Amino acid sequence: MSQFFRFTQMRLLGTFVLILLLHADSWSGPSCALSLNEVILARLSDAGEITRLNQILHLDVPNFIWDRPKFVKDEIKSKHFYVIRVHKKIVGAISLSQFEGALQIETIAVNPESQGQGLGSTLIAFAVELAKTKNLRQMEVGSYIQYAKRDFYERNGFKLISIEKDSSGYPYYWFSRDLD
Repeated sequence: MSQFFRFTQMRLLGTFVLILLLHADSWSGPSCALSLNEVILARLSDAGEITRLNQILHLDVPNFIWDRPKFVKDEIKSKHFYVIRVHKKIVGAISLSQFEGALQIETIAVNPESQGQGLGSTLIAFAVELAKTKNLRQMEVGSYIQYAKRDFYERNGFKLISIEKDSSGYPYYWFSRDLD
């Protein structure tokens, strides 16, 4: 199956990837201990904070759903969202789902004031460990080119597989990472 077909299928299911680093059924995997922070499963009461975090890099793309309250709540109810808190405030969030034997990053966001502290990489490391506990051998992520996050993903072990266009013609990178 081609990368573009998988993307199109993901959009139809409402699970395209939103990458926000500026500025399964039931996932209840391990959490990675951090020095002062911990990646933990999001609670429904976190929906407002996560939605605001995801709104940082809203794009005027048709059918852009990744910063909408309903999307965030549905992902939390499905136990797909994990967060990092500092002093009780969410400073990073990641949404993960299993698709065709791979763990896919649906959304990842780090508060602009908290960037440069390795929180995005911590969320990726958490996702890698979660994928391994599920015996998955691959991770995937799509990122709109407009976000300019190619270097971030490559530094975190992902390889650029292709440059595609969504159903509205907006270009995005498609990355993959083997977990062997």
